[in-house]
Amino acid sequence: MMRLFLFPFSVTYAFFVGFRNLFYDIGFFKTKKLPCCVISIGNLTVGGTGKTPTVIALVNHLLKCGISVAVLSRGYGRNSTGTVVVSDGNNILQNWQTAGDEPILMAKKLPCVPVVVDENRFRGGMEIVKKFNPKVIILDDGFQHRALHRDINILLVNSQFHRKDNYLLPAGNLRESWGQIARSDMIFLTKTNLFEQNSRLAAKLNSFNKPVVNTTLELDIKLKTGFNRDLPLSTLKNKRVLAVSALGSPKGFEQSLSETGAVIADHLVFRDHHKFTKTDIEKIHTKKVNTDSELIITTEKDFIKLKPLVPDILTIYALPVMVVIPEEILTTIISQIPNNLSS
Repeated sequence: MMRLFLFPFSVTYAFFVGFRNLFYDIGFFKTKKLPCCVISIGNLTVGGTGKTPTVIALVNHLLKCGISVAVLSRGYGRNSTGTVVVSDGNNILQNWQTAGDEPILMAKKLPCVPVVVDENRFRGGMEIVKKFNPKVIILDDGFQHRALHRDINILLVNSQFHRKDNYLLPAGNLRESWGQIARSDMIFLTKTNLFEQNSRLAAKLNSFNKPVVNTTLELDIKLKTGFNRDLPLSTLKNKRVLAVSALGSPKGFEQSLSETGAVIADHLVFRDHHKFTKTDIEKIHTKKVNTDSELIITTEKDFIKLKPLVPDILTIYALPVMVVIPEEILTTIISQIPNNLSS
């Protein structure tokens, strides 16, 4: 019923998005090019595809190959505007409020890589070139940001396909129509180890004649506390746990947690990018007591916002994850990076 009510708004949204894409296609809206290679990681839906761990995995491989790299993001949910240097590759210079939760997470996981946020990606990219001169800029959540040219356009699609992915906002999850997949250079089908393959989704993706790559979401070996009290992942086996998350796709987090052998007593789900409050902490504590949970487990992204609010009597652990991209695909991406750009 709600989808029926929202459908007219989706039609209006489709009208504006369609014309915007048309104007870029015919060259009426201009695309600017940076003097370095830009690799975009993006999606069609609202959250839930694993962009942040994919960015981290790709950056780590570039570093392994000796390629200088920086990360450029919009910084969704931040309380600042303009160009903000989150990390200079040596120190984290901002908090999550001024940078956004995902850029802070990337800065923590990539301590030697500059991370910059800017709603104007060309301006932010030029600031990166001026200050850090990398050979490659990874454009986080860049599929819809057509004002900036990208040399490699990677589209992420969650393998947990559901009905909402067939409708445009606000009636569904789609930012753009499925037809825009044609703009991508390759498609990453994510979290394929967590969900059964959907034949309908596979057929839809294969119809675009783009390389479709299966990536997996794997767990790290330790639960993180942010202090020197990390626990081995095996600690979770047969433990009653309270899951807490604010993600675009909480089912993936729940599935990963289940695979550790933990018994999920309950799962407190908040809206994606939720800004936690002391009231939320009280709610989490009450839920832990009422469900007789032994541990509280959250995501690394949410842990960044929860940690400053958590009292000493309450310990919350983060479940670290990493995306695994097939080695041959990483080799293909490296081979497509132009050699005549910044070093």
